Amino acid sequence: MRPVCDDMLHALARKGSECMQLLLDALCSEVVIRNHMERVLSFIEDSLKNRGADVVLLHEIGEQVRDHILDMCTRLGWAVHFSTKNDDTGKCNAITGIVANTAFDEVTGIEVQR
Repeated sequence: MRPVCDDMLHALARKGSECMQLLLDALCSEVVIRNHMERVLSFIEDSLKNRGADVVLLHEIGEQVRDHILDMCTRLGWAVHFSTKNDDTGKCNAITGIVANTAFDEVTGIEVQR
């Protein structure tokens, strides 16, 4: 997220740690997080229902978003599988996932053919 924030501050011609902290605080606000989560859920649903996608691949989602995706997939009958979060603080703990409109044959190894 930091490189995106740097680019945004550069485009706005803003400098300094205060501006960076203000931007980070805004991005971490409850309203921004909720709106982002709603956009992710809407994108998944639109892709599988209206755009003819068979799968949606997800990268770097948080636990809260993951839980909402699980609820939506259960409600709509879609298959979903997420990577295990890495609890090592020295390593990336981002969760990746895949949502499909049909059940997976297995989840130990997923292959998507195009």
